[in-house]
Amino acid sequence: MPPIKRALITLLTILLLMVAAMAFYALRPLTMPAIPFEFSLKQGTSLKGISRQMHQDGLIRNEQMFVWLGRMLGRAGEIKFGSYQLEKTVSPLELLNIVTEGRVSQTHISIIEGTTFKQLRDTLDADPELRHDSAAMSEAEILQRVGASEAHAEGLFFPDTYYFASGVSDLAILKRAYQTMQQHLQKNWQQRAPGLPLQTPYQALILASIVEKETGQ
Repeated sequence: MPPIKRALITLLTILLLMVAAMAFYALRPLTMPAIPFEFSLKQGTSLKGISRQMHQDGLIRNEQMFVWLGRMLGRAGEIKFGSYQLEKTVSPLELLNIVTEGRVSQTHISIIEGTTFKQLRDTLDADPELRHDSAAMSEAEILQRVGASEAHAEGLFFPDTYYFASGVSDLAILKRAYQTMQQHLQKNWQQRAPGLPLQTPYQALILASIVEKETGQ
């Protein structure tokens, strides 16, 4: 057999063995340290970074293989930050798909009826899962960022439970709560009794807040 042909056959054999080894690694279930298994990825986490983190947490034995897998599939630059929760055993390929598709677990925050704007800000500031973009902002700046036209923030945020992925801005929560309140205001404003001495939905909100404070209704 000519030397060149022998070398090509040897090279092809090595490549096939490498592909087979990578396929075996990619599809073999990982040994889970715990179920559910929770972890968080910070913004800017690289493929090497998550591989090292998963190795330290006992999920991945060979961190370099996980890096090679991500690079071979062209997913190295697609890592999504956030909080994750694995509810069952996964393979390295499934883990790669989860963190590159951003299948983050969600947490939530509740705005209780009667909460003042200061109390709401304190609640948001104390939540470790949120990105605290509003911490250094004034009330007027926050209202501007959420698209509010009102001059005061008190009572503008609808009491409800809001679900979000870890790392979301606290301004996003405030904007959702503000928009939800506006939707409820507009709906009730259209159904108001005729002849009321009120000019705007905001005036109705102020009156409702006064009634609630004085009567508890």
